[in-house]
Amino acid sequence: MSASAFILVNPLAIRQQLASGEEVAFIDIREAGEYGNGHALLAVNLPWSELEFRVGQLIPRLSTPIIVQDEVGDERAVTAAQRLQQLGYQDIRLAQGGVQGWQQAGYPLFHGVNVPSKAFSEWIEREAHTPTLNAETLAEWQQQNKPHLLLDGRTPEEFQQFHIPGAINCPNGELVSWVSAYAAKPALPIVITCAGRTRGIIGAQSLIDAGIRQPVLALAGGTQAWRIAHLPLTLNDNRAWRPGERVNDSGRSLHHPAIQQVDNWQPEKDASRTTYLFDVRSREEYLQGSWPGAVWVPAGQLIQTLDEHVGTRAARIVLFDPQHSRAQVAAWWLYQLGWDVSILTDAAGVQPPTAVVVALPALFPPVASLTASAAQAEYQPGDIILLADRSKNLAKPTLQGGYWVNRATLAQHVATLPKDRVLWVFARQSSLAWAVAWDLISRYALHAKVVQGDEDDWRAAGWQFAAQPLSLTEAERIDYLFWLHDRHSGNLQASADYLAWEAGLPAAVDEDGLHGFRRLLPQAQAEEALQ
Repeated sequence: MSASAFILVNPLAIRQQLASGEEVAFIDIREAGEYGNGHALLAVNLPWSELEFRVGQLIPRLSTPIIVQDEVGDERAVTAAQRLQQLGYQDIRLAQGGVQGWQQAGYPLFHGVNVPSKAFSEWIEREAHTPTLNAETLAEWQQQNKPHLLLDGRTPEEFQQFHIPGAINCPNGELVSWVSAYAAKPALPIVITCAGRTRGIIGAQSLIDAGIRQPVLALAGGTQAWRIAHLPLTLNDNRAWRPGERVNDSGRSLHHPAIQQVDNWQPEKDASRTTYLFDVRSREEYLQGSWPGAVWVPAGQLIQTLDEHVGTRAARIVLFDPQHSRAQVAAWWLYQLGWDVSILTDAAGVQPPTAVVVALPALFPPVASLTASAAQAEYQPGDIILLADRSKNLAKPTLQGGYWVNRATLAQHVATLPKDRVLWVFARQSSLAWAVAWDLISRYALHAKVVQGDEDDWRAAGWQFAAQPLSLTEAERIDYLFWLHDRHSGNLQASADYLAWEAGLPAAVDEDGLHGFRRLLPQAQAEEALQ
């Protein structure tokens, strides 16, 4: 099937559809490194190497209009469109000219990841005039023992890797309920930090919008600004704040649908609209029981990484939180991000969560999968070992004689692969191996098999490992974003450049014109404005 089998949509028409308020999934199927080096603001990254096992969550409704974009609108986009059709999607179009065509039409490209959410945070700081504090002043407060409360709004895992000395980990979704219950003196300054700018802004403005009586400030630049000021971080600290007492925060009232209504919104009952259901509580609470079908994403992370979980523009989002507080915070910001948001608080239907298992044999039916021992027994000299894992996982020695492959660049390698030998495909993330093997078999008529397991299994089965890691160039590693990648590991210029990039996002998205952000006044401010 050629590109002519699909309708081509030019950049202007894509923008009109994105601005229409109607559902559309605009997906960029390039690899993460390619995407992060420049993409359309509202394009969601769904790499070709991960398409089959991520598309079901990102685009759950098969009748959703989908626009597929690659670099120039050629073979990769066509192949992805064909594969989506095979998976049952019914309305697929191609972005004419790809990303290059988008840029040639005069529309901007954006570096980085999670750009809509990060731009929104910076936009909120501009619109709400969020108070900030610089690293040097905070360091002076600490040296002078000036009373203050320093809260880090990132996830516990991020906090444990590195944080500012004296900080307490309180993820953004928990901030309002925890601070509301914390018996702090009215004059005690509360400072919210993160690893950069954006989550500190959202955390601080969440407290301000909720009417917290203490003075609240965002630490400008977070841990990166702290490093730039040549101040030390605490590293590899396993201590972390754990959720305690919560109260329902106030703020603007949002839609609370009944259980039956949420059930009627599910894909099997409503084919006309997409609904995403998220459990925004802590992981511990989620594991104790959740609403059937809910995807666990903590409230603060859902605000920050929405485009990793929601692929359909103008879809409906439902947040599950029986205690209400985390969902209220997330909904407050997601609505202002431009989304239709509801909160589900009824716990009557809670069940133990079940792991989502992607049936790889069903997605890739021609592919054979063998245990490491069985594959070793079949292996013959002259067979080829292909390593399909993420390139970052190859930083240590791997299988002897193996070649790294990425599904997106297979066409460049197939001419050198023998047709009369078995191609053994390995990957710690097994889905990547299945996808590569499927392409080799169904697109290129080669003989490929997947080897199950991980490095320990492969060693135990007798597969030999090289003494040195593979040497890959940055140009080869299209699945990894090198843009300012070392900003958290000591490159102070990269940190400064990144913080300047974040601060410049409001002007950039205003120029693009499609962001759809809207500012709600907190209840007290709204009432004051009406007087």
